[in-house]
Amino acid sequence: MLVSIIGAGTVGKATGIGLQQYGYDVIFHDTRSSGLDRLAEGGHKVAKGVEGVRSSHIHIVCVSTPLEGNGFNLSFLES
Repeated sequence: MLVSIIGAGTVGKATGIGLQQYGYDVIFHDTRSSGLDRLAEGGHKVAKGVEGVRSSHIHIVCVSTPLEGNGFNLSFLES
């Protein structure tokens, strides 16, 4: 089963690596290529574009949703 982690920051990286330890096939995607490059150097699968994660069976979104006043800033989800 292929799991895509969208957002390879602290939470996304920990989630993906944890799932790999349980035997899941994981691919990481992020808008920041520097984090993906480090993951690729470590032997992890990465997708530089969203097309690379479309065939995943499960998508886990791990992006920031900071508080703004009484609500959340969802611009990271929208982008």
